[in-house]
Amino acid sequence: MKVRCNGLDVERPKAGRRVLLSRTWRASTTIDVEFVAGLRIVFWPAKEPKGVALFDGPLCLGLSSEAADVNLPWAVLVDAAGQPVLNNERRPQVIEPSGRTVKTLEPIGARWLTPDVRNPARKRVLFQTKIDV
Repeated sequence: MKVRCNGLDVERPKAGRRVLLSRTWRASTTIDVEFVAGLRIVFWPAKEPKGVALFDGPLCLGLSSEAADVNLPWAVLVDAAGQPVLNNERRPQVIEPSGRTVKTLEPIGARWLTPDVRNPARKRVLFQTKIDV
């Protein structure tokens, strides 16, 4: 994480440690905390994986039924090292069996404030992996 106090960088904490800000506080102090994390693949369930979930930092990404048929066996495109392949917009891609790719993965909590109760969007969060050649 990155921490700034009134626009000035605060010493970065060691991984897994907290940041302690000890100072004489003024009436108006701005603290900015930025959590820096990239895309990662998580095998699920951990002991006997049936698929993978894709996370962007702490957010689990899903494929919405509004963008595609979530009943199909979608796969995340990965490189030879098992890392997600990004498109030109730096977004991960998923591919259906016919070869069609979709780039509109979104956090699974997206649009939760505006649900359509007559036609709720379903989300696919478990995918297979496919090596991009």
